[in-house]
Amino acid sequence: MALHRYKIGQALNFSPGRMGHMQADRTCKVTRLLPADESGVPQYRIQCTSEPVERVANENSLTRKA
Repeated sequence: MALHRYKIGQALNFSPGRMGHMQADRTCKVTRLLPADESGVPQYRIQCTSEPVERVANENSLTRKA
């Protein structure tokens, strides 16, 4: 089982990184730790400050706030 790098309540930058769809980093907060995806990367439930809904993000799309 992969260990989560981030903790519940931690503020992070979220970069979805979709091909052909560039978006600026978004500030978000971790609301829940989720199991790793099929490739073993830990996942998180996050809440972005600019969105009314929560989403699932893998650890590769999250970075610590500077």
